[in-house]
Amino acid sequence: MQLRRALGSALVLLCTVYAASYDITDARLSVSSFDGAVRLSKTYANKAQAAKDRAMVTMAPDDVVKLTFSVTSSDNGKKLDVERFPEQVFVALENLDSSAGQVHVWPLKMRTATVSSSWSVRVDRLPQHVKEMLANAGDAATYSVSLMLGGFAPSTKKELDADVITLMQLRFEQGMFAKYAHTRPSARALAEEAKGFHPWPARHHTFATEPWKTMPPAIVSLVIAIAIFCGPWFLLLSLWSSVMPGMNRLSWEGATLGTSIAALEVLAVVYWVGLSPFYVFPAASILAVFARISSKHAIQRAGPSP
Repeated sequence: MQLRRALGSALVLLCTVYAASYDITDARLSVSSFDGAVRLSKTYANKAQAAKDRAMVTMAPDDVVKLTFSVTSSDNGKKLDVERFPEQVFVALENLDSSAGQVHVWPLKMRTATVSSSWSVRVDRLPQHVKEMLANAGDAATYSVSLMLGGFAPSTKKELDADVITLMQLRFEQGMFAKYAHTRPSARALAEEAKGFHPWPARHHTFATEPWKTMPPAIVSLVIAIAIFCGPWFLLLSLWSSVMPGMNRLSWEGATLGTSIAALEVLAVVYWVGLSPFYVFPAASILAVFARISSKHAIQRAGPSP
């Protein structure tokens, strides 16, 4: 908020020092109520026309201000090149009756292809500090709505492109200030703030849910792990007699095959816990070779007897 005010004030100062090189075209300014009734509608071909045809409007709480415009070069009215593209574009609401320079700015984003932009605001949805500014100034204050354009100079030898175009002046209905009166701080709050005896605002932090709060109980995880580990072995042993009828007795080939498979499962568990792949892959390759050889001999032994 303070940064916006500082940027706006700095841009106003720059615009008064350096020569202006921007112009506007196809500009349309309108003030309409929330139900669609148009209170003001003006179009401007250039900034000179906007300076001559400056309207005074008394704003109601449900009024909506809209502005659309395109930016061109003030030298020839043609489209701006990349070097002179307006990098800083603001709409400023300034209190003309205040010597303190009360200004609020709305930063705008320019469309690169068309060098155009738009802005709208509803009066009863102004930022909180703007409502405080209105309440403190009273219903007799006069405000101006200006369009500020600024850009970086192409080189140190050239001037900074900057311009301020005042579009209209406005006041606010007296009934609005009773609504915004609660935004004024009390005398006690002002005194506490001046002396530093006011409490710091509370800071509320929101943390993400810890993983252990969403995990199942440890006993459930243990049962599932045992079931996953023992399930294939139980299935293998239950089907052993039907798959390999010739190996009802434990043989060297069967023991080698079972040991290789068990070692591969243990290696997978160790890898899951945190062993580096550079150690797991060579070990798994060696175990796979032993499992391949032992399975070949076990199948040959389990074949039909001659």
